[in-house]
This record gives sequence, C-alpha cells and structure tokens, in this order.
Amino acid sequence: MKKSEMILKIKLRVKEVLANPDKFPIRPKRKKWNFPKNFFNKRKKQSLPKKPPYINEAEREFINNFFSHSRWIPQPNRFRLNGYVYKPDFYDIQANAFIEVSATRQAYHANKIKYNLLRELYPNINFEIRKPTGELLNETGRIDWA
Repeated sequence: MKKSEMILKIKLRVKEVLANPDKFPIRPKRKKWNFPKNFFNKRKKQSLPKKPPYINEAEREFINNFFSHSRWIPQPNRFRLNGYVYKPDFYDIQANAFIEVSATRQAYHANKIKYNLLRELYPNINFEIRKPTGELLNETGRIDWA
C-alpha cells in the first residue's frame, strides 16, 4: 500500500467517524491523579551506615601502647596526592597530628612516596610516622626496626 493510499483511507475514516458520532463513541479523558506536590520526595534516601575502618594488628598494638586518651579518630581523611590516594591511620585530636603506623620496613618503603608527597603538598599538616610500640620513627639515616 502506497503512502497516498494510506492517507486517503485515514481521511475517509475520519469523515466517517465525524458523520456518525454515536456509532464511534469517544473515550473519556483519563482522570488525573491529584498527588500532593511533595508526595514523591517524602521518602528520603536512607544512606548506608558507615563501615567501621579496618584496624590491623599493628594498629591495635599502637592504640594500646600510644593513646592514653580517647580523642583520636581512625582513618579520618582521604588525601589526593598526584594520582595517589592516601588515608593516614589515625588523627590525634589532642596533638593535632595525623599518624601513620608503619610496622615493617617493607610497609614503610612501599608508602614512602606517599609520605613525602603528603608533606610536600600539605606542608601545614602535622604528620608523624610511628612504630606499633608508639615511638616516633626517625627517618634520617638508618631506621632500626628491631
């Protein structure tokens, strides 16, 4: 069937419907639902509770040895460091310092780039690297891990 024939058939059908309105009843308009304006926004999205941060054995040992107060936060912030993302282990509110616990020589050297970038990009932040025993890690010269 050609396009012109289709159009002609539709026109004839429209004329027939308009000539005999009783034969072709028009559907009534659908009833609109009258919802209050804020009906769909009433339910707030429930956010999932924050997952407690993972604390390894070295960090547990550090908590027991170092903190004599309860004013500290585990894994408080995330820092973006030129392609790296770094989360310090603790923030000591009393000392106003971010603390990283480095239990082994391998862990220290694996993250040394991040430590240096953090100090370079955020010079106003107090940042300490400590052993699980709580003593401050002396980064100048050879580090004693015993």
